[in-house]
Amino acid sequence: MTTALTAGAMLMTHQQVSAANVPDSLGREVMRLHPKGLLNALLPFGGGDLCTLAWSADGTRLAITEGANIYVHDTERGTQLWRLEPRVGTGQRGLAFGPKGDVLVSGPTIAGFERKDLVVTLLDAASGKVLKHLSDTIPKYASNMAHFFSLSPSGKLLATVLVAPGENINIYDTSSWEVVQRIRRSVDDNGRNTGVGLVAIDEALGIVVTDNIVADGQVNTWDLKSGKRIASFKASLTGLSSMALDPHSGWLITGSDGWSRGGPYSQGESKEWIEDAPQTEVRAWDPKTGKLIKTLFGSGIKVRSLAVRTDGKYVFAIKGRYLAEGKPAYLLAWRMSDGKLMAAKSLDQSTDGGAALSPDGKRLAYAVDGTVRIIELDAALFQ
Repeated sequence: MTTALTAGAMLMTHQQVSAANVPDSLGREVMRLHPKGLLNALLPFGGGDLCTLAWSADGTRLAITEGANIYVHDTERGTQLWRLEPRVGTGQRGLAFGPKGDVLVSGPTIAGFERKDLVVTLLDAASGKVLKHLSDTIPKYASNMAHFFSLSPSGKLLATVLVAPGENINIYDTSSWEVVQRIRRSVDDNGRNTGVGLVAIDEALGIVVTDNIVADGQVNTWDLKSGKRIASFKASLTGLSSMALDPHSGWLITGSDGWSRGGPYSQGESKEWIEDAPQTEVRAWDPKTGKLIKTLFGSGIKVRSLAVRTDGKYVFAIKGRYLAEGKPAYLLAWRMSDGKLMAAKSLDQSTDGGAALSPDGKRLAYAVDGTVRIIELDAALFQ
């Protein structure tokens, strides 16, 4: 089934929700982590953007990415356990602890121009030692400088994608790290080369969902067993920055980044920023039909990251800009049952940082201003 979200429909659903009307606190800050590495030592204002955060299953460790670097911290003591700073490497966009907690899955720790066939790297979660590289065959003239992957909620399956011409999706069994399914397409419906950016997988729902980095906001849903596409729909008029499958409701949660390449909001092929565009909201979809379920409105522009509580009751997001320019970033939280904005915390800075919920849903880690802050969520607010 194919559906489309038009510019008119997007504009009609847009509304501003004032942060002044909701609590400005999500809970109590209990810890502040300072990843320490080469960039932090050389640059007085800190290192690169802290893009991705991942909790261990027992909630005692937090893995953090900074460019190609990876840091792992003890969340009980606040100490840094180890860091991995490759000589060269692809910017890390994916990070996850394996189901047993002994393996940390990351993007390749070798640069794409040296080994562009690499998909992900498996690291020893206790030391950061490289255990294994997972590789794949990609087209001769393809580029593969960014890597995205997703673990299923049970941790049993890993879906990986390559940013290269053609949709290149591999499904791995995490007990053996062997490929159990391949989904490949060389062109989109218009005959153009396409590439995959984001990916989400859920074996209970029987689907894997990807976006299309050529066609702004286009989402494809694939049947996990047959590898056939079962839905294709327009989730945004600009590119998507994040997506997550809620295992409780089965909904797909998406966030848009406000960058457009082609389409009704841009001129020509070069990307441009769409100031305060309505398509930078968070939305929930039925991934098997492309039906829009609801839009979650809140202050700020450019959705940077999403986190969904495992029971599906709440969604958290960071919205902000690359550069401050006098516009703060926000940490937002919504109740999914009615879409109510529960809290909106102004971060007073711009951020390109990530956010992640602890497995028990009681703590939220988020990155801003070169640090990672952990808050204990207000139990009365987030029941």
